[in-house]
Amino acid sequence: ATGADRGRALAARGQIERDSGQTAASLQSYEQAAASFREHGDLPRLAHSVRHAADVASEMGDRGTAEVYYREALALYAALPEKNPLD
Repeated sequence: ATGADRGRALAARGQIERDSGQTAASLQSYEQAAASFREHGDLPRLAHSVRHAADVASEMGDRGTAEVYYREALALYAALPEKNPLD
């Protein structure tokens, strides 16, 4: 599997964990997905994973971590040449 495949699998796992209320595990999966996308230069998926990590951190009440991730996600989205709709 490629690094991008690993990142997509981790992001999918993060969503499943989030949907089942496993927020701590979900945050970790999104952070790992972001690291994989960062390593492979996949900026759109990196931005998406960082934003989801921010959402989960916010749901967990960790406003400081959420703010750091939201700021990073905003910067990443702003840097993208093509603006994709958010899910």
